[in-house]
Amino acid sequence: MAITGIVTNKGLAEAVKASSNQGWSIFPTRFGISAQDGELSAKRTDTNVTWYDAHITDQTVVSENTIQFVCTIPPQVTETDQHIKEIYLFGENPDEGSEFLLAIGHPSDNVTYFKDGSITLRMHVTLANIQASQVFEFKYTGHRSIEEHNTDATAHQELFGTLTDQIKALGETILVDGQLASGGSMYIDRATGRCKVDSARFYHKGVLYTVPAGEVIIPLSGVMGVGVWLSTDTDTQEKTLKWGTRHQSAGTRYYEIHVVEDGYLKTVVKGEIVQEPVSSAIVRYDRDANGSYVVNGLKATITETDDSSYVIQVSEGKAHIDGTEIKQHKTVEIKEYFDPDTAPVAAERHTFKPDAKGIMGVSLFEQPVATDKPIRVDYTKQQVFRVRRGQFSATRDFVVENPTKIIAVYGDGRQYREGVHFDISGSFIDWSRSGTQAPTMDAHYFIEVQFTKTETVPTNDISAAGFTLQDAVEDSHFLVSYETLLPRKDLVILNRTGQIERVKGKGDTRSLTTPAVPAGALQLAEIRHHWTAGVNPQIEDSGVVALKASELNEMRNHISQLFDMLAVERVERLANSDDPRTTKGMFVDPFISDDYRDGGATQTAMVDAQNQELTLAFDVNTIDTKSISQEDAPQGLACLPYTLKEIVSQNASTGAMKVNPYAAFDPIPPKLTISPAIDNWTVQTNLRTSISRTVIASRQRMRASDFRQRFGSGSVATVTNSRNVSSSTTMRVEDLPNLRSLRVSFDLQGFKPGEAVRNIRFGSKDVTDSVGEYGLPAVDKTLLIGDNRRLDTRPLFEGAQHAILNWERSNPSTNGQVGNESSAWSVSNGHLQYRFNSTSWAMLLSTNTFDNFDVTARFTGLDNDNDRMGIVIARIKVDGKEHTLSAVRNQDKGENDLRWAIIKDYRSADATEISRSKNTDVRNNNGAAWSAFPEGMLVRVRRQGDIIECWTSEAGESELKASSKYLIDLSKDSRLAVFRRPCSWGLGSFSQQNRAEVISHTNHGNLG
Repeated sequence: MAITGIVTNKGLAEAVKASSNQGWSIFPTRFGISAQDGELSAKRTDTNVTWYDAHITDQTVVSENTIQFVCTIPPQVTETDQHIKEIYLFGENPDEGSEFLLAIGHPSDNVTYFKDGSITLRMHVTLANIQASQVFEFKYTGHRSIEEHNTDATAHQELFGTLTDQIKALGETILVDGQLASGGSMYIDRATGRCKVDSARFYHKGVLYTVPAGEVIIPLSGVMGVGVWLSTDTDTQEKTLKWGTRHQSAGTRYYEIHVVEDGYLKTVVKGEIVQEPVSSAIVRYDRDANGSYVVNGLKATITETDDSSYVIQVSEGKAHIDGTEIKQHKTVEIKEYFDPDTAPVAAERHTFKPDAKGIMGVSLFEQPVATDKPIRVDYTKQQVFRVRRGQFSATRDFVVENPTKIIAVYGDGRQYREGVHFDISGSFIDWSRSGTQAPTMDAHYFIEVQFTKTETVPTNDISAAGFTLQDAVEDSHFLVSYETLLPRKDLVILNRTGQIERVKGKGDTRSLTTPAVPAGALQLAEIRHHWTAGVNPQIEDSGVVALKASELNEMRNHISQLFDMLAVERVERLANSDDPRTTKGMFVDPFISDDYRDGGATQTAMVDAQNQELTLAFDVNTIDTKSISQEDAPQGLACLPYTLKEIVSQNASTGAMKVNPYAAFDPIPPKLTISPAIDNWTVQTNLRTSISRTVIASRQRMRASDFRQRFGSGSVATVTNSRNVSSSTTMRVEDLPNLRSLRVSFDLQGFKPGEAVRNIRFGSKDVTDSVGEYGLPAVDKTLLIGDNRRLDTRPLFEGAQHAILNWERSNPSTNGQVGNESSAWSVSNGHLQYRFNSTSWAMLLSTNTFDNFDVTARFTGLDNDNDRMGIVIARIKVDGKEHTLSAVRNQDKGENDLRWAIIKDYRSADATEISRSKNTDVRNNNGAAWSAFPEGMLVRVRRQGDIIECWTSEAGESELKASSKYLIDLSKDSRLAVFRRPCSWGLGSFSQQNRAEVISHTNHGNLG
C-alpha cells in the first residue's frame, strides 16, 4: 500500500518564503484522518470532516529535499472501526502564527482502522530545489528520541504528549476506559430514594481521575442507571466528573457504573465487559481449565418476604465466569414476585358430610390450592319448586335443569306418582298419560326434586386447603375442579455483566427438575417453592466453589485412608466367613447351629438355636397321665424311692466391717453438673471500607468455671466490651451488647436422701435463695434428688414461624384422624392462623413437653362463623393412643349450648366433658360470628404440676373474666391420671377459621 499525495500551493509558497529568508521556518503541527475522500488538488485549502487528529508522531530526514513524517493512530480512539480515505498534514507560519494545510495524501488501497488495533502511516514530502531539512522545524511533533529534536528549548515540552500516549497505551492494557479502579460504593435509602455514592478513582484515556462523593435521587420502581458524568472546560480543557443518573444530564459524556431495579442494587460493575488485552491468555486458560466457579462469598439468602414478593440477598464475593473475574463489592438485593405454576385438577370426587349447621369444610387432595382462580363444584341439591300447570291437558311443564331424582309431586291436596300420573322427560314433567288425573290447568302444584347444580366458588372464599360447601344432599357425591400450585425449583445466577438474576424453573408434582443455566452465567443457589402461606421459600447454595490446593491435598489423603480402611475391612470379613478361627487365633460361636462343634469329642452341652444360647444337655421323657389305666397304677402315680444326697453346701456367710470406724477422712464430694456448661454468643462488628457489610468477628465459648473470672459473680451477668476493627478507609467502634440472662439448671449426685445441704454457690455468690425468683421452691435444709428438674430453661413458645415449621399436627374426629385438614395452618403477619372449616379438632402441638407453665392467647375469627377454638392444655400418646385435654370456647349454641368448657379427647369417639360448671358465666352473643368482634377473645391456661387453672374473656373484651375460672386437680380425677406428667400443649380449632396470637407465655420449669 502506498500513499499518493501533493503539497498544496499554500504549503509550497510558505516553503519558498522560508528558504528565501534566513531564520525563517515552517512548523509542522499535526495530522488528520478523514473517512471521506476529496479532490487531490494543490489548490485546496480546506479538509473534509476528520475522525482523528494528533501531533505528528515522528520525523526522519530521508534526503536533502525529502522528509518522512510518521503518523501513528493508537488503539481505542474510536468506538467503531473507521475507513482512511484522506490524510492531512498541517503547518504553522511563525511570523503570522496561523495554521495552514501543508499536504494531502490518498492511500492507494482501501485502508481500515480497527478500534482494537493501531496503524502507522509514513508520508514522504519532497520539495524540489529546496533544502527541506532546513525549512521544517519540528516544534510540535511527538518525538520519541531527544537527539533528533532541534535545540529549541520550547520543543522539549512536546515530549509530554508522547509520554501521555505511552501511559495511555499502558493503562489500556490493564484497565478499560470508563471503569472504576477503586471506591464508588453506593448506599440506597429505600424509603426516600436518596442514594449516597462514595468517592472513586475513575480511569479515562490513560488518566485516573478522582470522582468526589455525591448524592443522587432515584425512583423506587423500574430500572435506573447511576454512573459518572464527564464534562470538559472548552478554555482550560479541565475535566470535571460527578455522580448522576443516566436520565439527568450533568456533563457531556456518561459512563454507567451501577444498575438499580425497584430500589435494589443489582450490579456494581460496568454494564459491558471489555476484555483487557493483558489478560486474554489468562482468561482463555482459566475458561478452558476450570469453567465458571465461585472464588469466595456470594452466599444467597431470602429476606423481607410478604404475601406477594420476597427479596433475594447475595453477599459480597468474587467469581470467575468463563475466565472473566466478577467482583461483588457489597451485598446485593433483588426483589422477586411469587409466580407459581398451576395445574388443573378435574372432577375430584368427595362425599358431602355436613356439620350440625349443614356446612362442610372441603379439604382438597392436591394442596395448596390456587386461591386466585375460582373453583367449580358440581353437586346434588334437593329443592321444592312451585310449578304452574300448562294451559293444555297434554302439555309438559319445565321443572329444573339436570334433575336426578323426583322425591314428591303434590298439589290441591293430592299426591302424584311418577309412572302413574306423570313421566319425567329431561328437564320437564310430562302430563300426557291418558286416563290419569293431573293438576288443574293454569293452577300451581309443588315438586320436590334432586338435581345437579354447578356453582363457582369465588376467590375470596377459597383458602390454600379448600373451601366450604352447603345446601348439598347429605352423603351425596360432588365433583370439584380447581387449580393446584405446583412445587418448583428456581435458580439464582450471576451473569458476565455482574447482575444477579433468577431463572424460573418448571413446576411438577412428581419430580422437581433444575432449570438449565444460561450460557455465560454461574449458578449460585437453588430456590425450592412449595407455596405454603407464611413459609419462606427454601434456598440452598449450589454454586461450584473453587478449592485450594491444600484442601485438595487433604481430601486426597482422606480418600486414601478410606481405601485402606475398606481393604482391611474386606480382608477381615473374608477371613471371618472362610475360617473364623484364623482371626487373631480365636472365634465366637453364635449358637445358631452345630457347625462349629467338634464331632470327635463328647459334647455335654446343647445349642438352643431358637434363643441362640448354650444350655445344659438333657433328655425329655413325656408321661401321659391320662392314658395310664387303673391296672397299671392302682395306687396312682408316685416317685421312686430316693435318698437325699448333698451336692452343694455353703456353710460360710459374708459379713462387713468398717475399715475406718472413726470416719477419719473427709466425705466423698458429690458430683455437680450444670446445664448449660458452656455459653455461646456472637460478637457482631459493622465494617465500612469500600463496601458496607456485617461481619461475624468471632464466636466465643465460655466454660462455667471461667464465668466469674470474666464477668464477675452472679447467675445473671451484664457485660460491656468494645472491639476496634479497622479497615483501609474508615472504622466504626461498637460496644458489645449486654449479655442476656441465662438460666442454669444443675444436677447433684452423691447425696443420701435427707442429707443436709447448707447452701448453693455459683462462683463466689450464694444463689441458694435466687431460685425462688423463678417461682420455684427455695432450697431449704434438705435437698431432694430431682429438684433440679424445676430449672428447665426451654421456651414454651418460640414464635409463629418456628411453630409452623416444627410443631406437630393432629386432627381427631369421630371417624379417626382427618389428615388432609392438617395443612391449613399458616403464618400471616407474624401470627398463626387456621384457614379451613374443619370436621376435626385441628390441633397445632408443641414438640417439647411441659407441666409448669402459663400461657395466654387471643383468638380472632376470620370468616362469618361462630364455632369452636381454644387452647390444648395437655396432649400425650400412650401405647399409640392419643389423649388430649382442651379448654374450648364456642358461640354457635351447638352441643347443648356449649360456651366454655374443659373437655377430654374433644371431637374424638371417646370425648368426655370434664367440667362445664362455668359455661353460663360467659355469653354466646346469640350465636354471633367471631369476626363481629375484632378484638377477639382471650383464653389463659396456668398449670403447676397437677393443678390446672383456666380463664377466658367475653368476646370483644381484652380482660379475662375472673368468674370464668376452672380449677382442675389431676390427682383427684382418675380420668385425668394420664396427664400427670409433662405433656405437649398447643392451639385448637373446629369448623372455624381463626387467627391465634400467643400474647404471653412462661415456662417455669418442669416439676417432673
